[in-house]
Amino acid sequence: MRVNASVTLYTAPAGAGKTQLLCQQVAGVLEDEALPHVVVIAPSPFLRREFRRRLLEASSRALFGVEILTLPDLCRSLLNSAGLPCLEIGAIVQRQLLGTVVESLLTDDLLRYYSPIAHRPGFINVMSEFIAELKRGLIRPSDFSAVADARSDKDRDLAAIYSAYHRLLQERQLADQEGVMWLARDELAGDPHLGAPIHLLAVDGLEKPSPLQLELITFLAARAEETAIALTYEEGRSSLDRGKRAFEALTEALDPVVVRMPPGGGDPGSPLGFLERHLFDLDPVEQLDGHQEVRVLQAPARYPEIKEVAREVKRLLLQGVSPGNITILFRSLEPYVSLAHQVFDEFGIPVLVRGGRALSENPLVASLLRLLTLASDDFPRRGVIATLRSPYFDFAHFGLGAQEVSALDQISRESIVTSGRDMWREALEFEAQRSAVHRNGAGSSSDPGAEVHPSQLLEKLETLFDEVTPRLDATSQEYTAFV
Repeated sequence: MRVNASVTLYTAPAGAGKTQLLCQQVAGVLEDEALPHVVVIAPSPFLRREFRRRLLEASSRALFGVEILTLPDLCRSLLNSAGLPCLEIGAIVQRQLLGTVVESLLTDDLLRYYSPIAHRPGFINVMSEFIAELKRGLIRPSDFSAVADARSDKDRDLAAIYSAYHRLLQERQLADQEGVMWLARDELAGDPHLGAPIHLLAVDGLEKPSPLQLELITFLAARAEETAIALTYEEGRSSLDRGKRAFEALTEALDPVVVRMPPGGGDPGSPLGFLERHLFDLDPVEQLDGHQEVRVLQAPARYPEIKEVAREVKRLLLQGVSPGNITILFRSLEPYVSLAHQVFDEFGIPVLVRGGRALSENPLVASLLRLLTLASDDFPRRGVIATLRSPYFDFAHFGLGAQEVSALDQISRESIVTSGRDMWREALEFEAQRSAVHRNGAGSSSDPGAEVHPSQLLEKLETLFDEVTPRLDATSQEYTAFV
């Protein structure tokens, strides 16, 4: 569909003030409209919060009537407004359902190309992203199957998985994130009043729009009196080719008025300005000499890389630089977040990581996960001792106090226990025999474990192992009750 309302596409390199311009436009609508309805689409929850912060600084009015959302959140809101709330599944449930689908197809001998590797956990992750990509491209299972039927076994396997997964979601009345967005797109196509009216639609950071995202933006722009889109793109710069593809897709879909903003106010001749302009240029550029503001630190892996950064930060702190004036940027934070906490703690440097830490790294959660996986990991020595010494659990009702745990630790070390109930049993039975010999002899043992009878220790440990071992045939509901 072609949008008839006013659509403006602002393009400029990073740091040119595009987001600030959108904030000023939103503030203008708040001043002009008694009952404003402004929709702001941000690319991530973090940037959504950042946009709100900057908007509060730019506006003298309360943000009444302003929705600042990611596109998936906006789609959920639209479906609720249409009276069509759906049960959305997260990534974990999605992988479980895909695992069920793949297992069923393997049982029915319907996978040929992927059957040797379909049982591997990584296969489900790949299929999850592949199906999400198909949905973002607005490719229906029936359309994909029609093309795959005339092609290879590989394509037919992919089509079978996609179709079976789609049927399973429909049967259970579920939707994944892309499915929610697709449902919202269909509702917008069928109901011209859904979400309307919008005084201003502001879109920030849509760097790689998919066909599904483009259609959603197009339908929303048709309901808006004014649409403003900010895109990081500068014509003629090879380093911004991805922005070029987004620019072409947006201009084709929305036919906007294009406003090319000048670069930001930074000095292009400064080291950072020069770096921003030429970092990803494919053609050789003349080097900028005589400056020490930019240094390159080289490291063979992430851990020594973070240590080099921590040393540099420590040097700055010792020179009197305020911690609040030091920022560390990562191309992708996820691979570094654990290392950043670990290394900066070692250096005694306070650090605030945007995005927080993975839940599995929380000490309590880590202890609980270790406890729940003792049986499946075959009771590894280190895991058992760490669990027994965890401050989050009390095993006194098993008769396993600090003295007993110390004895278990020493006995398992001396007997070189690695894992397995049999190794634990053999070690404690041998220690019981050795203790009996010592008691019958003239000498007395000075071992810390001698104060605890090994046979009684074995009985207590076996009881604990039985308690933390779930039934192999337990259903998910039964396992939940066990936990």
